[in-house]
Amino acid sequence: MLNKARKKLAGGGGGTVVLMIGLYLIILAFFILLNAISESSESNYSKASNSLKTSFGFTSGELEENEDKINITVEEFYAGISRKVEGVVSSYFPADEYDVSVRVGKMKISAPIERFFDGRDVTVNPMIYSFIFEMVKIIKNISNGAEIRMEVNVTPEKSFDNPDLDTKNLKRAVFRASDISNIIQSEGAALKSLSASANLADRNFVNIYIIIDIKDYQKAIMSYKDYIQGH
Repeated sequence: MLNKARKKLAGGGGGTVVLMIGLYLIILAFFILLNAISESSESNYSKASNSLKTSFGFTSGELEENEDKINITVEEFYAGISRKVEGVVSSYFPADEYDVSVRVGKMKISAPIERFFDGRDVTVNPMIYSFIFEMVKIIKNISNGAEIRMEVNVTPEKSFDNPDLDTKNLKRAVFRASDISNIIQSEGAALKSLSASANLADRNFVNIYIIIDIKDYQKAIMSYKDYIQGH
């Protein structure tokens, strides 16, 4: 009887040891898992976020591309548009005849009147139709998230000693500025406002101002990515 009791006691002690070892392993595994989750929380969050975006129709490639290209400054945004504009201008006017000046939010394009109009015509020549079309194309593609205003200003040269001639030239300049603005409008430019003006100056020039006011930065940047960087 004593031997049976001893065997039973020995057997019970062994079971307790096994149980304690099992609990220890479970607790150890729990802390290892907790540590792994803590270390990779940022990665897991990113994966979960991407999974959610993917469920809405984005592909993983598109997500990576957006992350690479979306992080640009406002200055880079305007600089990209400026390069696009100057690329168009340089293909229509000689390098020594045009000027594109830029500051944040505003661009000025200047070129001689004779490049826009033949003789005393008050309607632009065929080449300028194409030029305006290209400019409006840029405006249409960057208007998402931004308000864009344009001003057309024609400046005939002042005679200083012939008021009648100045009056005629100024009147012609008004018609010319209106013709350019009407073409811009007819091409469906997405503009907040468009104005035309004329004034006497030291040289015969057409000045086109493009003023861009960003209203929704994310939409504007997406426009930049899709059009400015994509072409």
